[in-house]
Amino acid sequence: MPVSAGGIINDHELRVFGLQRSGIHAVINWIIQQSSGPTVFLNDIKSVTGNPFLETDDAHSFAWEASPRRFDLTLERSGHHASKKYLLLGYEDTDLRYLPIDFDRTIHQGVGESRKILNLLIIRDPYNLFASRMGFLNTANRYPMRQFPERAVELWKVHAREALGATSALEPRRVVILYNRWFSDQAYRQELAAELGLEFTDRGIDSVPGVDLPKVEFARFGCGSSFDNQRFHGQAQAMDVNARWKRYRHDRFYRSLFDDGEIRELSKQLFGNIEGVESVWRPVASDFSAQ
Repeated sequence: MPVSAGGIINDHELRVFGLQRSGIHAVINWIIQQSSGPTVFLNDIKSVTGNPFLETDDAHSFAWEASPRRFDLTLERSGHHASKKYLLLGYEDTDLRYLPIDFDRTIHQGVGESRKILNLLIIRDPYNLFASRMGFLNTANRYPMRQFPERAVELWKVHAREALGATSALEPRRVVILYNRWFSDQAYRQELAAELGLEFTDRGIDSVPGVDLPKVEFARFGCGSSFDNQRFHGQAQAMDVNARWKRYRHDRFYRSLFDDGEIRELSKQLFGNIEGVESVWRPVASDFSAQ
């Protein structure tokens, strides 16, 4: 497959894995807003077994003004690549147990050679994640919690085990991003920026990505917040993203998701004790009064 001359095409290649509603688009936008050169994001790549440029219909380019050639998806799909500072590949709801053994080779053939490659795994605690997935009524909802609870729960456990190092699907270049901490801890974000080769400005931390944003906004991907849409765009830190579970704490279906003791244990190992969530999985008086 022909590629542009010059060897290295992508200075940084970031393969980003996360479940829907895990904060994957918020983190990706934050990375892009702090990139210092031509950047491309391929959103919601449909398959891990094909060329990323051919497996998405949603490609975004950023900061291309000083580049010799602007981003052209048709050329990229044909193997004629423009040099990029950052290439971000977004994979949502991916079962990491089934990454093909030739995944690296497949990506390389599709996007060209990269100087630095990292596999980012974004994970959010299950209490808030499942609440957000229950509140997410967009047609892009891949595994609605009420219709496919077993699938969503199993995917979260697969990602949690990988984040804890119990599995190694994304090694040896794995970078785990705990969304709860990323959202609330600037020092943590600064450490991540250094690891990702970003000049830390924290730009993008108050964005709420979504296709409904005005055309002048870059972050026109994703579906916004399950609860607030883009209402808090520009002031995202005001959103109570780490307390979404409270909306469903008396919902019997939601509470049944945490009958699985492994979920509770994996969450504790990753996120510590989240104040109040024990009310989700311990019987309360309202349970008995409703029987």
